[in-house]
Amino acid sequence: ALPEVIQTAAPLLLAHVIADFLLQSDRMIERKTRPATLALHAGLVLLTAALLLAPTTQQGAIALAILTVAHAVIDRIKLHFGDTLSPYLIDQAAHLFTIAAIAFIAPTLWSDSLWTALPDSAPLTTAMLWLAGFIAAVAAGGHAVAKLMAPYHAFWTRRRILGGGL
Repeated sequence: ALPEVIQTAAPLLLAHVIADFLLQSDRMIERKTRPATLALHAGLVLLTAALLLAPTTQQGAIALAILTVAHAVIDRIKLHFGDTLSPYLIDQAAHLFTIAAIAFIAPTLWSDSLWTALPDSAPLTTAMLWLAGFIAAVAAGGHAVAKLMAPYHAFWTRRRILGGGL
């Protein structure tokens, strides 16, 4: 079995990647400077975390509230630094730090969740880690590569328009 900290971090990590990379549309990203759009995104973080962690204690509810507020604050701060690779990576690192901090401070959130009432909930957190890793590699990695290559877009577009070969 996985250590408690990892069992608690797994659903929080999966909730994060689902909310940030699957449920957040390009339009939401463009309009995140609007308080209502930022609140909607934070609400998606809360909803996915609540469904995947399924807390049963007051500590769990407080942890999800902290996660949601921290996510919104991190995203709001990132808006001031542009849409390039460095702010993106710092933003994601800050989200991961928040998830890790919650898991270390309240490692029993998973063992206190509704999911542990299932006859065999042990493989669930492992599956969540695998799925989070897949989403992170494909979606988050895709965003990172796009941001890394963005400065070269004009050059390659110009070469294609002018008919330049490699």
